[in-house]
Amino acid sequence: MNRFFRALFTVGGFLLASIGTAMAMPPFAQSYGMRCEVCHTQVPALNAYGRYLQRTGYASLDPHVLHRSTPFWIGESANYDSQDPNEPHRTEFGNLAIHAAGAFDKNVTFHFQQWIVQAGQPGGIDTAWITFNNLLNRDGHLFVGKMPGTTASPLSQWFDLASFATPEITVGEHAYQLDGNRWGAKFNYVKNSLDAEIGYFGDSSDLSGASAWGQNIEKTVQWRVAHANPTQPLEYGLMGSRGSFPLPEGSFDQYSSITPYLQRDPVGHMPGIFAMYQMAYDANAGQDAIGAPLGSAHSTDATIELYKPLGDKALAAFRKEFQNDGLGTQSQSGNIDLTYHVAPYLHLFLESAMAQNSQPAWRYMLWWTLPLQKVAGAAPAVASTPAVTQTSAPNPTAALSAPVVAEAQVPHPALADLAHGKQIYAQNCSSCHGASGQGGTGPPLRSEHIRKDEAAVILWIKKPAPPMPALYPSVLTEKDVRDVAAFVETLK
Repeated sequence: MNRFFRALFTVGGFLLASIGTAMAMPPFAQSYGMRCEVCHTQVPALNAYGRYLQRTGYASLDPHVLHRSTPFWIGESANYDSQDPNEPHRTEFGNLAIHAAGAFDKNVTFHFQQWIVQAGQPGGIDTAWITFNNLLNRDGHLFVGKMPGTTASPLSQWFDLASFATPEITVGEHAYQLDGNRWGAKFNYVKNSLDAEIGYFGDSSDLSGASAWGQNIEKTVQWRVAHANPTQPLEYGLMGSRGSFPLPEGSFDQYSSITPYLQRDPVGHMPGIFAMYQMAYDANAGQDAIGAPLGSAHSTDATIELYKPLGDKALAAFRKEFQNDGLGTQSQSGNIDLTYHVAPYLHLFLESAMAQNSQPAWRYMLWWTLPLQKVAGAAPAVASTPAVTQTSAPNPTAALSAPVVAEAQVPHPALADLAHGKQIYAQNCSSCHGASGQGGTGPPLRSEHIRKDEAAVILWIKKPAPPMPALYPSVLTEKDVRDVAAFVETLK
């Protein structure tokens, strides 16, 4: 443990000394000059707007803005797991990856992650997809490569160190991998609050898996249909699968699953919740330990997790899971997690995990994510977008096609009317950002003066990124914008 804390203070001190007060996560937030909270409830878990960017393949982001910064960033983590059979009671530092995410142009976006070292061994490809976004009036997005399936966002980006048990249940000889990254393709249709996805996936191995589609490879069709408004905290839907799993004895298991799920981001004093109930059928579960056929199986799994931000930098979560493999084995597990934003680009994750008939596991991870280029100067204004209401989805076409707006001349702060700005804030901003800037469906605005000067706040109000509505000039006048920006700068 002493080695871990020495490493924590050393790395943390280096980061604080080398990158100052930069708060943006790489690379999108850095290019836009945004904070993590715009897309994340807590890194790496996504909020409603972040989930919208994820399922649309980043198509609503302006490539001109993204090109201000290199798309590459690195990630390094120190990990500890009291039940790790290879490194028990030791902190493991051998986890280094290089990432790239961005846009080639307004029609093609990408995301890659290559492990340089993983668990102390040479690493492989974790993620490698390219998306074509100019389909069905830009509401269609075709992904090709190695990627997560058509599942709810927490199954691919979450803050717990333990993976979800529900999509990974083992039924006889079949170990499900519904939450894994696999080679294949998927098509997402996203329009207003509708999210409809379907994909076909094969191998999960390294680069060789891209061409591995033989009979000995598991193949799965996955789908999802959901109500997912990027301006609202509630998302719910159905996800399912149908596939073929090759059994060691030469036969095949034809399987299918259907899973209703619900996710609601934390708002105010109410915690967030993620819940799902999976019902699966395996036509041939294989053989038992003595070679006797197991026959078919109807399995059920359930997950529920509550999570609550603690101030601006921390979050606590509790998860409980139940499994019944349909063959006589039932189990329960759970975990308690605490995450903390230690410093710019530095995140700490702590976990106590409990499983039936086993000792508690204690885990921690210190995750350092750093862009390979620091953007100089203030971020430009975000590309122009049409006004949106709190019940409509952002228009990705406008965000992609509009040019980056040059910085405007801003009146002197002394001319601002703070009392009038407070009134404008209460009428137009508090419903999303909180009465005192504490945050809600929108990110917190307290201490915004540390992250943006008044000129940057004015430009942000005039030309916001979705799902924040563009109220200028249809609702707000030039004076309204100036006064409310000056008021936001006073929030502590």
